[in-house]
Amino acid sequence: MKKFYLKIFSILFLFIGGCEEINDIEFEMGHKEFIVVQAELKNGYLFGGVSITRTLPLGEVFDIKKAEIKNADAYLVINGLQVVPLHYTEEGIYKPLNDLLIRAKNTYELFARIENKEIYGKTKVPVRPEPTDIVFQNNYISANILPKTDEVYGAVWIIQASAATIISKAEDFYSITEPVSETSTELIVRTQNISEEYSNDIYRELTYVKVYSFDKPYFEFFKSRNNNRSVDNTFTQGGGAVAWNVYGENVIGLFIGISEGATIKVE
Repeated sequence: MKKFYLKIFSILFLFIGGCEEINDIEFEMGHKEFIVVQAELKNGYLFGGVSITRTLPLGEVFDIKKAEIKNADAYLVINGLQVVPLHYTEEGIYKPLNDLLIRAKNTYELFARIENKEIYGKTKVPVRPEPTDIVFQNNYISANILPKTDEVYGAVWIIQASAATIISKAEDFYSITEPVSETSTELIVRTQNISEEYSNDIYRELTYVKVYSFDKPYFEFFKSRNNNRSVDNTFTQGGGAVAWNVYGENVIGLFIGISEGATIKVE
């Protein structure tokens, strides 16, 4: 079976990166064109649009001008009532004509059609997480969360000199954690281990933590996102399908709600 590389927006850009990156996701299959849909709906922020692109042939250098899709008919439905048409802007991004503020607890559905192909995605934007009992232990940070039934959680460490000066931060979540049951009253989330160069007393006073809440489908995506990579990559697990939450014939991608907590100093 041949391999091809699919270029999509890094999910870490969407949720913790703060700058645009492109990641390779490698699939073990013969070349086949897929439509790729990506959007974050971030509580308290203006909607940044939906990216709709296509995969390119095996061996071809990624070029957004070739990958972008310009002829999609797309719109959002908010809480099953409000219809918001989306319009092509540039590089495969579709946006409303007017600013759209994303709000917690709202449900957003994406409907799109490309020629005869239907695309659908749905997400509910979680509320802002409010961690308690933040503890620095064994070179990582843990925090307690009062969980909501349809939300999952992750945390990152941050080394910063000021709100505008971030020295370093975790490259990824250690895990994405979901409530054990619908009646769970406590959930513990933890960060990755702090990089060795920042785990000394010099940086201890500059150590912060931030907790994120996601719509529940992000849990399965996080668990499966390294599937379909080569098993010789020691940072991944092999085999299986990635759990996307955008649906349609030969369609993949994430349409996901997110809410970020405050950046909290670790005492």
